[in-house]
Amino acid sequence: MLSLPVSDPHRKRLSVTGKTILPLTLFREGSDRWQPIPYWVNFLMQLGYCWIRNQSSERRICLVSMPCESASAGLVTLGAMRFRLAETGADDLASHFARIKELARTRNHHRGLCDMRSARKQHGRGPYYVDELDETGLVWVKTAGRSGTRVAISEVTAACWRFEDEPQVQTFTGLPITYGESYNELISGAPPVCPENLRRSDSLICMAGNARGERTTRGVMSQIRFGGDKWELGLDELLTVREWAPTIVSRVSLFNTRTGEIDRQTRFPRLVVADGDLAFLKVLGNDLFNEADILAVIPRTLDRQRLEDIGARLSQLEQWYAHEPERNGILPLPPAGIAINSLKRVQ
Repeated sequence: MLSLPVSDPHRKRLSVTGKTILPLTLFREGSDRWQPIPYWVNFLMQLGYCWIRNQSSERRICLVSMPCESASAGLVTLGAMRFRLAETGADDLASHFARIKELARTRNHHRGLCDMRSARKQHGRGPYYVDELDETGLVWVKTAGRSGTRVAISEVTAACWRFEDEPQVQTFTGLPITYGESYNELISGAPPVCPENLRRSDSLICMAGNARGERTTRGVMSQIRFGGDKWELGLDELLTVREWAPTIVSRVSLFNTRTGEIDRQTRFPRLVVADGDLAFLKVLGNDLFNEADILAVIPRTLDRQRLEDIGARLSQLEQWYAHEPERNGILPLPPAGIAINSLKRVQ
């Protein structure tokens, strides 16, 4: 529980009724004193929130320039995660079945599905191809040929099926997230968290950790703490990364920049938040993230050579991407010392 000295100037405030109440959410970094959430912290969370809310079909790459190293990538990730928590059906299983239904709606008879319930075949039985989407919402598939076997796929059985060119979806179970109300207090004006999402994993958002390793990434995130009237949590806890909180469901996947491995194979992420220049360059060269937006947080304290490497990589991207100044119109206004450079794919 959050505990502040009585003398702390942020311990109390007056409501419009004249009664003394506690601030909704306070913030602390390291051993600093508790304070209202600073504008730069609120900006980074809203950046992630607004980015995923306004995401479109055109891929975008964004660099966020910070004055120094910090846990900024985690704050951006938390904001994006907060938006997903309020969306109905924002989980791995529902998203996987929605993709299968879309295959049926578009009558795509060229992309196969494999039934992984076969114990004899390592890669599953099939391939099956979509036949129809019936009025009850079931997707019917069948093997090739006029006398092919016909099988129904429902939301319940969807996890047993994989796309022929992808690994099997993994839906990790665990204890529900018990601090859902804490998310409700983080971003002013955001819709309330959908309770079902606190019980199901989601992998649409991925954080690419610092190149120094997962332990370093978590250590930096744990220095940021939020607190309310009856709760106190570290940023590392709020992110629910599977390796950091193995007993509860995870709402963010983690890409280990040092090893080049992601913590689970579920779906292709739609947004990757990269922590630092090396994470950014590593993500750009990984086929897993070819269609995902990339939002990289990079400190300006890097040595000259590393800054030049980023500039050279951005110059290469200009063959396929254009600068997008109008993007700033739907993103929060950055405070002094933070700059945004957004690129949009045009080919």
